[in-house]
Amino acid sequence: MLSGNCVQSESCKSLFLLALKSSIALSNYTIGHFSSISALNISIRDADNKIRGFGKRNESIAPSLVNLLNLDSANPNSVSSTEINDKVAIAFKNLKNDLREDYITRLESGEDLSQLIELAGIPPEEGTSNTEIADNLANYDMGSITSIAQLLKGIINMQNQKEQSVETSETNLVSAVEKYIIPPVPGEDYNFEQFVVENIQGIDIDDEKAVVDALADAITPLTGNDTTSAELLNESRNIINKIKQGEGSIKREDLEDTMTFSLKEWLDNNRVETKEETGGLAAWNSKYGYTDGLSLFKKFDYDSKTGLKKFVNPELPPNHVEPRPKGALAQGAWDRLWLETHNEDGTPK
Repeated sequence: MLSGNCVQSESCKSLFLLALKSSIALSNYTIGHFSSISALNISIRDADNKIRGFGKRNESIAPSLVNLLNLDSANPNSVSSTEINDKVAIAFKNLKNDLREDYITRLESGEDLSQLIELAGIPPEEGTSNTEIADNLANYDMGSITSIAQLLKGIINMQNQKEQSVETSETNLVSAVEKYIIPPVPGEDYNFEQFVVENIQGIDIDDEKAVVDALADAITPLTGNDTTSAELLNESRNIINKIKQGEGSIKREDLEDTMTFSLKEWLDNNRVETKEETGGLAAWNSKYGYTDGLSLFKKFDYDSKTGLKKFVNPELPPNHVEPRPKGALAQGAWDRLWLETHNEDGTPK
């Protein structure tokens, strides 16, 4: 409690007002949270009364009520109070979750919801996450529901919003694919699924991070637009998930065969005989060693034990080599073999 002397100073008055404002905000938030629970109880009682009313009038339950609550029967006498309680609670929870996700999306997109946050009386604490703010806003919205009709209206509005969002996303996706995903051969029948598969060859599709990184590396330079890249990347994930679940036009086993073949082809194209296959190290040195310019020392581009070209590693994806090493001699060999075609980290240019 503030002392009488403190109240006389301007600084203390400011502290007092700030404390009062925070107290009111916290109180509003608490009320909003509990009003959400109260709204659920009101909706359950109202739904029960409505359904019992249909029974007294010997009428079937309104189709909208049956569909939106997913009732087991349109006959009011066949619907128990327990079922009404459960189905309304599920519908209430689903709408709240949808509102919460919508608020998270809006907050993460940078939309200014400060006025709504203040209206909802959410405590202005530093470090509050978007998820916490969204949850509080959803509670606030749900607390305003005072009948089953309002709950159903909220569900319908959310369904329409989702459908509109899907339509917009699909339109944006089609436009992005048509604009940025260009067939390797002009006029060739080429779709986004093929693009995705081509850019994850040699990568385990269960390694989500590696898949996403590879697709981001392929997509971002094409669009130069964060929003468009995000849309294409999200659709890429959908395609990968369909392949995993066996629902895509390309089957998982076909993709794995392609991946295996791609790696085998890469290794075969960068392999010669081993020393055992040529009849010993002397024979191998004679066959695969060479001199460069005026140097009297032979150079070797391949490993005599494995037959693979130096810095090619079967554990790496196709067309990737080991990073440029340290040391003048090793760097000279790497530069001679890969500098024109690969970056220093071993990825293809």
